[in-house]
Amino acid sequence: MKRLTCWLTTVVTALLVLLPVLVSADQAADDITNARRSRMLRRGLPDATAPVVRPPLPAPAAATPQNVSDDATFGYTKENPIKMGGADLSEGIAGSKYYLRSLRDKHNKPFAVSRISNVGPGEDGHIVDLYQLIDSEGTSYKLYVDVYHPEIHPKEAKTPQGMTR
Repeated sequence: MKRLTCWLTTVVTALLVLLPVLVSADQAADDITNARRSRMLRRGLPDATAPVVRPPLPAPAAATPQNVSDDATFGYTKENPIKMGGADLSEGIAGSKYYLRSLRDKHNKPFAVSRISNVGPGEDGHIVDLYQLIDSEGTSYKLYVDVYHPEIHPKEAKTPQGMTR
C-alpha cells in the first residue's frame, strides 16, 4: 500500500510540474502566430487567417508512348519479332520477362502474360518464343520475342503498336 501511495504521489507531482510548462508552450505558439498576423496586417498584406489561394496546376501533358515501332507487324509476326537480349541466355530470358511485364494496354493496365512455346528459328536463325498477352478487356494478343540480341537492352527495345510502356 505504501508503494502505491508513493507512486501516485510521484505521478501527481509530475503532472503538477509539467502541466504549466505544456500550457505556456501552447500559449507561446499562439503568441507567435498572433505576432505574425499583426505584422502582416501592418504591412498591408492580406489577412493571415484567410486561406491561401494557389493557382491551379497545369494539366499534365498527354502521355507519349515510349519507343513505339512504326511497323505494324513488329512483334506480331515470327518474321519481325521483338529483339532484345543480355550478356548470356539467362539475362535475355529475364529481360524478356521484364519487358513483357512493362507493357500496358490502352487503359494503361498490365497484360496477363503466358509463354506458349518456341516457334523455331526466325529470319536471322535465332530461336523465337511466342507469348500470349491478354489485356484488361480480355482481348488476346500473340507476341514473338527473340532474346538472342545482347546489343539491344530490354529497356531500349521498341514497343509494338497498340501497346505502351
